[in-house]
Amino acid sequence: MSAAIELRGVEKNFGEVKIIRDINLSVAQGERHALIGPNGAGKSTTFNLISGYMAPTSGSVLLRGEVISGLPPYQINRRGLSRSFQVTNVFANMSVWENLRCAVLWATGPAPHPLLAASGFALGPTGAVRVDAALQSTSHPNVFAAGDCADLPTAAPKSGVYSVREAPALGHNLLAALRGEPLRLYTPQRRALALLNCGDGTALLSWGRLSLRGRWVRRWKHRLDVGFLESLRHAAQRTIP
Repeated sequence: MSAAIELRGVEKNFGEVKIIRDINLSVAQGERHALIGPNGAGKSTTFNLISGYMAPTSGSVLLRGEVISGLPPYQINRRGLSRSFQVTNVFANMSVWENLRCAVLWATGPAPHPLLAASGFALGPTGAVRVDAALQSTSHPNVFAAGDCADLPTAAPKSGVYSVREAPALGHNLLAALRGEPLRLYTPQRRALALLNCGDGTALLSWGRLSLRGRWVRRWKHRLDVGFLESLRHAAQRTIP
C-alpha cells in the first residue's frame, strides 16, 4: 500500500539560496505528522511544495502514489489534498484592548512582505531588500535593513540568531551614517545552533545536518535563554542614566 503523502529527494532553491534540501518523508493514511523548526527552517515552504503553491527545484511529491509536484493547487485539491491557512484577523465588535487580550497577532513569518515588490528597492533572491556587507541597501544608500527583510551578499538562513548578531552592526552603522563615519561590515557565521522547546520537557537541537532531542537539550536551552535575557537586562541598566 502506497503512502498517503510522500516526498522523494525534494529540494527548493530561491536563486542561489537553498531553502529545502533533500527532504524524504512518508506519511501513511490516517497518520498525524508534525513539522516543527525555527524561523527560516523551511516549514511553510515545505507545505507550499506539497500543496502546489510552489514547484520543487528537484525531487517529487506523491499523493497516494501519483506524482503531483508541478500541478496547480486546484488540481491537487481535486485529487483529495487540501490545505488550511493561518488566517489572522481582528474582531470588529471588540475594542483594541480586547483584541490584544485574545492574542490576535499579525505575523509575516520569515518571508519578506509583498509590499517590498512595489517599493522600488533592489531586491535579493528571496524578495527581501538587497543589502551590502554594511547592511546598506544597494539601491538606496540612506536605507539599512536587517533580519528577515534583508538579503545579504552571502546567503544566510532567515533565523533570529543571525538577526540578533546583525544588530550591533546595524546600530553602529545607523549612527555612523548620520555622522559621516566609516561603516562596520557584518559577516554572517557559517552555521547557527537551533534549539526548539517541544513543550514536553524535551527540546530539539539542530546543528547543520545533526539533530538531537532530549531533556538535557531542554535544560541547556533554558540556561542559554536565561543568560541571554540577563545580558540584555544588564545592557539596559548600563544605558539608563
